[in-house]
Amino acid sequence: MPKAVISNKIYLETTPELAQKLIKTLTYKIRRNIPGAKTHFIQFDIVKNYKVLPKGIMSIPVGRIDLIPEDYEILDKRIINELPFPYPKFALRGTQLDVYNDVEDTCFINAMVGWGKTFTALHIARKLGQKTLIVCHNTMLRDQWIEEVEKLYSMPVGIIGSGSFDIDHSIVVGNIQTLVKLTPQIAKEFGTVIVDEAHHCPASTFTTFIDSMYARYKIGLSGTMQRKDGKQILFKDFFGSKLYQPPQENTLTPTVQIVKTGIALSPGETWVKKINNLLYDTDYQHFIAAAAKMQIDKGHKVLVIADRVEFLKQVGELIGETCVCIVGGTTFEERVLLKEQIESGEKSCIAGSRQIFSEGISVNILSCVILAVPIANDGLLEQIIGRIMRQHENKLPPLVLDMMFSGVSDRKQNKDRIAFYMRKGWEILGL
Repeated sequence: MPKAVISNKIYLETTPELAQKLIKTLTYKIRRNIPGAKTHFIQFDIVKNYKVLPKGIMSIPVGRIDLIPEDYEILDKRIINELPFPYPKFALRGTQLDVYNDVEDTCFINAMVGWGKTFTALHIARKLGQKTLIVCHNTMLRDQWIEEVEKLYSMPVGIIGSGSFDIDHSIVVGNIQTLVKLTPQIAKEFGTVIVDEAHHCPASTFTTFIDSMYARYKIGLSGTMQRKDGKQILFKDFFGSKLYQPPQENTLTPTVQIVKTGIALSPGETWVKKINNLLYDTDYQHFIAAAAKMQIDKGHKVLVIADRVEFLKQVGELIGETCVCIVGGTTFEERVLLKEQIESGEKSCIAGSRQIFSEGISVNILSCVILAVPIANDGLLEQIIGRIMRQHENKLPPLVLDMMFSGVSDRKQNKDRIAFYMRKGWEILGL
């Protein structure tokens, strides 16, 4: 009887016919997205998510157990490492409980901001009963996970990263940049791996790491199933075919206010040059600061989103003492203090990096987001607006200020964002 071995990947004996089937199934032709490129030719990336090994053996992604023929003997060599968890201090609710009750194996949970992916995943980790590694995209998310574990279970958490390598705990949290360097030491250590912001997985760093882990269970979490490069079709290879997409709940519906700036983004320039010219313009900095002050005066807690640290710092200074700045260089201790100042009412505004606030950072009291730069990716746009949709006591109805620009290519991006808002069913003002 032919055999298939499941470990970090699936290794199976093949016939010529099976090999051709696997090659066809796991070869992906993905249309290349080249922003701003003018060409009459459509370009594609070819991704081959398999390896042909000697003696008729092939390796395929561990999520594709569905491709093992029914008459194969399966040898499961994935890691089981059972460890106890304390009883959780807080219970699941609604569709969180529905997902929790149904999860039995590797899966992908795609839920919108505010649903409670972190909270639910920690309950699932306890249900599976395995030593668990949580993989984060950056150190800020890592520190946020550590806070949530301590809040839910009141137990110490292992840390990999920032000079620490402490793995003698039921839950260990690490940032991917450090984890990839230590893969040989931890590949067979964990029975469950949870990947936060799992839409990053098709990136080579994540792919190499996930494919090297022998964990029995692999769970992906993300607020979006979309990638600009189209590689979301690979999610199934990493996390299997079981997908949970609970309805959006426990969130507030935003209103979108269109702000027609009358500015054309440097026609003929590269995208980077366009954004630099916009954000380093002192008149525009004053314009954004004035918009933020107006919403602060109305009682909003405001988030100003942009790409350049210099712009955010300058806008923060223009807004005044009520504004704090959270960027990549902000330490964990500083971020905790700044969040407390916003939540206590001592401060009313955050000038924040788009990269950071698209990756799950939570300040629930925020009620207004100012999109100081155009965002062309629906998934990213939804993630950022989700920051103001979380429920919070005495919070004003959430408001999005969308800065629209007047160049020819700018108008297309404007229309794309409006179409997104209309698909979401959000009220749009100022059209």
